Amino acid sequence: MLEVTKNRVIFIEVYTLPDGAQRMGVDLMTLRPVSSWHMDYFGQDNDESADYTLNAVGRGKTRIDMSFRNRWKGEMSLSTEEKRKIENEAWDGYIRTLEGAYRARKKRRN
Repeated sequence: MLEVTKNRVIFIEVYTLPDGAQRMGVDLMTLRPVSSWHMDYFGQDNDESADYTLNAVGRGKTRIDMSFRNRWKGEMSLSTEEKRKIENEAWDGYIRTLEGAYRARKKRRN
């Protein structure tokens, strides 16, 4: 993670393809607390954008609506499952990082 502010998060994503080759990309997340955020990703193999919106759906319940647009560059020899695995690993990392940053900020305030 390169930067975290109230309204923006910038990540560098490095991932390994099944053949061992490493790839890199940059994620720019625009935060619109408390209900939405937008992500633009620029990578070696693909560019992606996403929008996320949180919606109340009942007492104490929230639904997240997500829409993604992904443009793969050139010929990719990865299967859909391999692409999903890379995406899931990236998002698991984002979640861990953001939750850790949130806990650290909260701890500093107390």
